[in-house]
Amino acid sequence: MDDLLIIKNLYKSFHKGKYILEDINISISSGQCFCLLGASGSGKSTLAKCILRLIPYEGYIYFNNIPINTIEDYPKHVSFIPQDPMSSINPNFKLIDAISEPIKIMSLAFNKNDIIKLIKDIGIKEELLDKKVKTLSGGERQRVAITRAIITKPKLIIADEPTSSVDAIHKNTISELFLKIKRNSTLFVITHDINFSKKICDKIGIMYKGKIVEIGDKANIFLNPLHPFTKELLDNTLNCQKEHV
Repeated sequence: MDDLLIIKNLYKSFHKGKYILEDINISISSGQCFCLLGASGSGKSTLAKCILRLIPYEGYIYFNNIPINTIEDYPKHVSFIPQDPMSSINPNFKLIDAISEPIKIMSLAFNKNDIIKLIKDIGIKEELLDKKVKTLSGGERQRVAITRAIITKPKLIIADEPTSSVDAIHKNTISELFLKIKRNSTLFVITHDINFSKKICDKIGIMYKGKIVEIGDKANIFLNPLHPFTKELLDNTLNCQKEHV
């Protein structure tokens, strides 16, 4: 498989020259799901902002071997699922308007029947289309955010903590949705949920204090973790699972 996204020697500094991201190197092949794990404040969301061209950075990011800052229609190929679905959706929008908004912004063809088919695949009831977004449950709002991200048929989807606002039952549903999405798009998923990443990812990167300290295939990382922080993450998850048995 060809690499769809390549991040090379990326740095991001904030105040007084201190780096929040330092020498990040990641490659993701087309059709892969890459999960980035790490503690809060380690720089995961900052890296997502760099890939989305929301903030400047030092280094290189290539999309289909082309520097992303030279691609005029880059937003048509890359979409984002925010951690808080309501941060990007007008709560007073009807569901049909919230879902169709990305299509209208990008001047793409609009077909209500296609939207109905898509929301059914995602698990949203058709009768909700005329309801306001603010009346939906947390799980329904998350599905709306996912629908908005995939409706433009992007090549790359970046998701920031997609299971953080849903309960255990809905986490399983979200996992199944992401496995479906992976059939047509490449995924870059930021998460601290190791069990979720085990279900959906092909490749994993571990971020610690702004650096990628370990990266590799899912099996290698989970079966043979090398970095102390990776081992700590896995041990903490295992201990939590034992406590809930």
